[in-house]
Amino acid sequence: MIVCLCRGVPEQTIQRVIASGARTVDDVSRICGAGSDCGACYRALAEMVREAEGAVCAAGDRT
Repeated sequence: MIVCLCRGVPEQTIQRVIASGARTVDDVSRICGAGSDCGACYRALAEMVREAEGAVCAAGDRT
């Protein structure tokens, strides 16, 4: 699914960017351009970052 229509950035790309260390929407924007134009995808990007952060915390809690 395309998350950022302005830049044509798919969900998989954003997930890879987050997995590689992006911790904020600004980080994601700098790395792949998503969210850097009209801002319509900002909420979706923020949610993806939050979900990834929660997954990392949950995984860290188990180790």
